[in-house]
Amino acid sequence: MPELDLLTAPAVDIAKALEAGTVSSEALVQQYLNRIHKYNGYLHAVIATTPTDIILPMARSLDNERAQGRIRGPLHGIPIILKDNIATDPKLGMDTTSGTYALVGSKVGEAAPLAKQLQDAGVLILGKGNLSSAGGSSSGPCVAVAAGLAPMSVGTDTNGSILLPATRGDVFAMKPTLGLISQRGIVPICLEFDSAGPIARCAQDIAALMDVMVDHSFDDKKPPVGYSSKLTGSLDGIRIGVLNPKNWSLPSIVATPVPSIQKQQHDEISAAYGKLRATGATVKEVEIASLDGLEVDGTGLIGQVMNSGFKPDFEAYLKGLDSSQVRTLGQVMQFMKSHADLEFPPESPNMGRLEMAESFVISSEAREEAIRKMRDFGRNQAIDKCLQDNEIDVILGPADSEIDDYYSAAGYPMACLPLSYCDYNMRPFGICALASEY
Repeated sequence: MPELDLLTAPAVDIAKALEAGTVSSEALVQQYLNRIHKYNGYLHAVIATTPTDIILPMARSLDNERAQGRIRGPLHGIPIILKDNIATDPKLGMDTTSGTYALVGSKVGEAAPLAKQLQDAGVLILGKGNLSSAGGSSSGPCVAVAAGLAPMSVGTDTNGSILLPATRGDVFAMKPTLGLISQRGIVPICLEFDSAGPIARCAQDIAALMDVMVDHSFDDKKPPVGYSSKLTGSLDGIRIGVLNPKNWSLPSIVATPVPSIQKQQHDEISAAYGKLRATGATVKEVEIASLDGLEVDGTGLIGQVMNSGFKPDFEAYLKGLDSSQVRTLGQVMQFMKSHADLEFPPESPNMGRLEMAESFVISSEAREEAIRKMRDFGRNQAIDKCLQDNEIDVILGPADSEIDDYYSAAGYPMACLPLSYCDYNMRPFGICALASEY
């Protein structure tokens, strides 16, 4: 077996090397820690790592289990990075900060169920991935996988928080159907949108992670023999609807339009659609309801629901901590103001999202109606309608677009598929896949 290149090696190849005995989990952990030490000072992808006097004996123990023929599953002894809004076992010696110094030293009572499930499956929690404060983008976990600091990671997605950094990091990722993965023990932005999701180098690793990550109360929603059993290697019989890439892009406030990038993305995404036809899939161009349907009286439904949900959901998490110097959103904001040199990056010295959430006022009745309208649009008027009207199984479109609003509004799954690199600046780009629930 050739030597592993940790920059590009997927977990599925690492598992083969572990099985063959050409590498041990203990050695693997040390090699990844060496890479983090070498590159993280520039990348800032990892906030903390499990101390070596904790993680190396854990890896050694899993090696011993393997030697005795006790294999917990396909991810036995493989390291992972968890986004630092996911509570880990205090015995691992890492805080859960959600990207703010206000939560340094806070104590969780126990690990998030998601973290427990991963450890029970033999996964080694190597460290915690960086993120926008507080909550926000899963950029750290995506960069960690892209840079070979870990073969896989777990992020969280509210409204594009996995999709956008994943497509720009050239990695595979998924946001499952809302509720499929337990959100308990995860610092929230808004529970009407939030879900943890796997990030990896290949689809096989995404499936293997999903087999472990799904909350046990939803086991009946999993494929009978697991997600990995669905990796047939064939698209025969799959009916795919594709969105015209010329009609899909990010707003200029998010990404300044560059004509040469837009043309290349249009051409290469269209070419990818053509290749899918050659594999045996049925491919047809489709349209989906305009996002204008998420605007009511000039107000965005997603913004209403998110801004009104952030404060109560966030404060419920804070109040559930065993110990913390902050218990309210207002206290977190005051800490940030008092420690601006630590909290605010020079390019974005503000906390606009927090200020909006702190001051947002809406009645419970109006909020429930906004949620109802948002879900109705995302499901009945957009995704499900497009699938049913066109008799298709899945919808594909450019990841660099506002496609995230559809799956966020619906609470439906999303998958990010890497495709190519922009000639203009070598930035990766890819395709987003949408489907109905589960």
